[in-house]
Amino acid sequence: MKILLDRPVGFIGRALSKAITKLGYDCLLPNDPNAHDADALILLNWGSVPSSTAKNPPLELSRSLAPFIEVLPGYLKQKPKQTILVSSAGALYGSGPGLISESTPLAPSSVYGAGKAAAEMFSRVCAQDYACPLRIVRPSNVYGPGQAMRAGFGVIPSIYSAITSGNVLPLWPGSLGRRDYLYIDDFVNALIAVLQSVPGEPVDVFNIASGVHANVPELIHIAESTLGTSCAVQSMQGASTDSSRLLDVLPDSSKFRARFGWRAETDITSGISKTFDALRQQ
Repeated sequence: MKILLDRPVGFIGRALSKAITKLGYDCLLPNDPNAHDADALILLNWGSVPSSTAKNPPLELSRSLAPFIEVLPGYLKQKPKQTILVSSAGALYGSGPGLISESTPLAPSSVYGAGKAAAEMFSRVCAQDYACPLRIVRPSNVYGPGQAMRAGFGVIPSIYSAITSGNVLPLWPGSLGRRDYLYIDDFVNALIAVLQSVPGEPVDVFNIASGVHANVPELIHIAESTLGTSCAVQSMQGASTDSSRLLDVLPDSSKFRARFGWRAETDITSGISKTFDALRQQ
């Protein structure tokens, strides 16, 4: 199988390209001369994170959405047997009680989330125009080894950074809301399961979530137990990007589990421990 990966760098891209190669598949890059022969296309490339374009729609457009739209038709003209768009569950759904299914109306509360929603719509139109089967996957909060400590992105590395540096970790009002946390190896295994299957519908959408739910104080408690050191926190007022939502954002992945026979294997305590081990080595 030849798989074209539009972003082989980055947290998810590196882990996925490594897994693809380990399986004996060809991992192609956009500038590869054989890119037009790809059996599958995985769209990962996005130039922003929630904090980098907060309340700045033109920046979200120039960094992420416009470059995405510019290259999308060229990819789909090559007629891959399937295209997988990696979108986002946490950024697209509004908060609310209970699990959130794929049929729930989108309600992004950040510029980043609005950009992701637009990317899904453009992908649907282009996939229809070029008759390419499209799978849209919406992962929950992916974390794990390889995720860098980057300001404004990734709560688990941020907690590690605060504890090991002695800095104060800001707690925004939305930190009490529970989120789903998905370990990187489990997410990669989910993408591999999609790659190895035959598309059914012309366009299909799947949540991918672990069922492991926690809020930030609970993550801090696990981190403190793992490192044996306390974390200094400071309660903040107002909103930080889309983290002001007080209710839970918990995607339901039962459709994906039933379709692909997949389930997450990594509990949150083990996942945080492995992540911290990798951060120590960095």
